[in-house]
Amino acid sequence: MGIYQRNNGVYYYQIKKNGKNTRISLETKDRELAYRIYENYIVNKLENKLLNICKPIIESNQRPAVEAHIQESTIAIQDTRKPILVAFNEYIELCASQNLSQGVIQSKNRLNELLKKNKIKYLDEINQKFINEIVSKYQKDTANRYIKNLKAFLNFCIKKRYYDRADFESLTFVRQDDNIREVIINEKDYTKLIKECKDDDFKLYMMSLWHTGCRPNEITQLRKSDIDFNKGTAKIYQTKTKKYKTVYLMEYFYTYS
Repeated sequence: MGIYQRNNGVYYYQIKKNGKNTRISLETKDRELAYRIYENYIVNKLENKLLNICKPIIESNQRPAVEAHIQESTIAIQDTRKPILVAFNEYIELCASQNLSQGVIQSKNRLNELLKKNKIKYLDEINQKFINEIVSKYQKDTANRYIKNLKAFLNFCIKKRYYDRADFESLTFVRQDDNIREVIINEKDYTKLIKECKDDDFKLYMMSLWHTGCRPNEITQLRKSDIDFNKGTAKIYQTKTKKYKTVYLMEYFYTYS
């Protein structure tokens, strides 16, 4: 038990799960803050254990009064200004105990980084504006992943009585539709752009993007050995899938090659 410090200065504590030690980051290099967060974790853990021990041995004639006291105690420890740092550490600890993959946990941690980036320190600071900005600023898959992880985290906080369900239901968790596409340039713009290109290499680059639909980094990594001039095709390496795709080339490629 206790807190420890990594080489980079960030504090963490250890718990044992399935016979293995698991490190839970406290996400801070401030020793005093780290101790406060860890103390909060220990207190919550002890209170939950005491409630579980005391409840089964309550006499039937005493049960209503004692259960009312337990309910009052539960409400008393509810913190409407719960620091997200504390709540998120508990959430990640739960996820780790459920043997979720490292990729899933990393995805959830990216939500925590986004909250930090937007300087959201408390649960009651999560609002509709924050959700709308996620949808408007990020690509479809990324935005939908953030929204999904945010809903899961807030549902966890509701169960822990850190967050009010009424606040949750007041939010609209918008998802980006598959059919939403923004046209960056049209054919008229493209023709004008090509006419203005004075450098042949850059002109070839722009024409390659337009005719193949490849990503900019895929075109810059294209080598002459990837091109089959007899068939008029090129093999494009996709960094996301780690596979090659074949695209057909227009006649301009032979002009500039």
